[in-house]
Amino acid sequence: MIKKLNSFTILFIVTVVMVLLMLITIQRPSDTSEDYSLLFPELYDQLSTVDTLQFKSSQDEFTLYKQGEDWFIKERWNHPADFNLVKRALIDIAEAKILERKTANPEQYVVLGVEGVEDGGASIQVIMLSGDQQKAGLILGNEREIGQG
Repeated sequence: MIKKLNSFTILFIVTVVMVLLMLITIQRPSDTSEDYSLLFPELYDQLSTVDTLQFKSSQDEFTLYKQGEDWFIKERWNHPADFNLVKRALIDIAEAKILERKTANPEQYVVLGVEGVEDGGASIQVIMLSGDQQKAGLILGNEREIGQG
């Protein structure tokens, strides 16, 4: 039962990340041009070198790692991860676009939900690695409300 619950937790977190990334790329604020640049312009060409995905929230953290062509969940006794979900997450992150620059003011991080997992926030931190080299990293915060410009 505990092992099944952990698998559901992991599946839930991966699903939330994918949905948030999908919403980031779909939603278009009304006050900007249609020319959106990629969040990580070089990442798509480097996806085949990515061998580790780290997910961290204030409630849990886990690592997906690639061995050969298969992906495994390190903190869950090296349980195999669903290749299609991992592939979709990698592609979604590589195709994520900058829709609107929010803020560099740390006082606004709480409002955006990106205050960091160490501070007990609701954000999710995602880091993509190739060996020890970080290829991409992002913090997913609050979902943008529809109709907000």
